[in-house]
Amino acid sequence: MAQQQQIAHQDAARRQILVRQLALQDRAAELARMEQRAQLLQQQRDNLLQIANNRRPGSPANPRLHNDPIIGRNVRAGLDTLE
Repeated sequence: MAQQQQIAHQDAARRQILVRQLALQDRAAELARMEQRAQLLQQQRDNLLQIANNRRPGSPANPRLHNDPIIGRNVRAGLDTLE
């Protein structure tokens, strides 16, 4: 009888360890996804800043865009949402 209780206790402990391991794996995967998302957002922010810098009045980088109010408004809106 004592041996059966000991086996049952060990089985419960093993199950608990497995559940914790799975939870840690899920959390690690979630953190990896969050890091990837953060890198993507940073890249998008950098791209928007570059576009905004290129469209400032007098900027020779892209003179066609600097007089376009719609593009300017969209770039500013994009930067506001990222900050």
